[in-house]
Amino acid sequence: MKTCCIIWQSEIGEEKIYFLKEKLKVEIIKAIKNGFTHFISNFEDVVDLLFADIVIELMDKYPNITLEATISHLERLNITNICYRRMLDKCKIVNITSRKYYEGCFLERNGLIINFSQMVISVFDGKDINETIHTMNYVKSLGKEVIEIKI
Repeated sequence: MKTCCIIWQSEIGEEKIYFLKEKLKVEIIKAIKNGFTHFISNFEDVVDLLFADIVIELMDKYPNITLEATISHLERLNITNICYRRMLDKCKIVNITSRKYYEGCFLERNGLIINFSQMVISVFDGKDINETIHTMNYVKSLGKEVIEIKI
């Protein structure tokens, strides 16, 4: 099973969501055509949920693909938003990396999904360049394939 995850730095504005959705969809379809069947989202924010939504949408056309939610801490499961809950229900696997929130739980989660994946889609806006470079250097040092989407 070949696995792909998404990581991102910085917030995106509403005006960039359509652009990002189109770019993500193209990259996810390319990944599927290259044998990737398992996709991991951390279900944290707009970019992660957009990624998960696209994978769910593509499940009808590509029934062999699966979605996994790797969530930073148990409290994140208390979200009652119906769309969020429906998306979570579509996941084959739901992992929780920590029982409680602590300062490093997001980094721990990101490390887990990066280590488990063969390909990482990175979304960034160029503002948080030091953090982006550090993360991308880590990903590349592991020999992972990296797809960069600049927004």
